Amino acid sequence: MLARSPLLMILVGTLAVGACSPAPERPAPAVPPPVAGAAPPRDESPREKLQRACSDGVTTDCVELGRELLEDDGGGADAPRAYALFRSACDTGLADGCREVAQSLLAGDGVVADPPAGARLHCQTPTPP
Repeated sequence: MLARSPLLMILVGTLAVGACSPAPERPAPAVPPPVAGAAPPRDESPREKLQRACSDGVTTDCVELGRELLEDDGGGADAPRAYALFRSACDTGLADGCREVAQSLLAGDGVVADPPAGARLHCQTPTPP
């Protein structure tokens, strides 16, 4: 797995110059409200809280959980699961999720590397203010 680095971002920029073209406007899909779940146990770990919130439909927590799964130094890194979380968040219109999908496609994290697709998605995803 390639580490995300400034060199990778230069590659993204280089690919993006040729791959970026105006994308057709599409309305953001409606995001369903989170489903009320059972009260969390008092000894719930931060990762378990993210997993519960993601299961309840909080897409920002799905992205954060995916990031944790990529960065797990304790041997529990799970890039394919992280990619699936990023993809589901992107499919709801969450820009952070789409940026992570683009990075995963560029680096081959949890998915077969596809730099052209990663660059296109990167170009189509709004940049945070």
